[in-house]
Amino acid sequence: MSFDFRGQAVLNQALDTFVIKTQEDWDGLQQELEEARAKQENKDAVIESQRRHLKAKDHHIGVLRGQLKRKGH
Repeated sequence: MSFDFRGQAVLNQALDTFVIKTQEDWDGLQQELEEARAKQENKDAVIESQRRHLKAKDHHIGVLRGQLKRKGH
């Protein structure tokens, strides 16, 4: 797993914003960090899915163009 700079930025901002006083505060920050990571992973998965979909459409267009050329159009 690679280092997550965005997640680290969230944690750094939280640390700069207020002092962590209790374990509960720390646990809350950890939960926020995990939620931010999960959200980003979700976005990345959607982008990858869209990329694969567009690649498949591009391939299909190429196949159709090849068929048209063979038919003499």
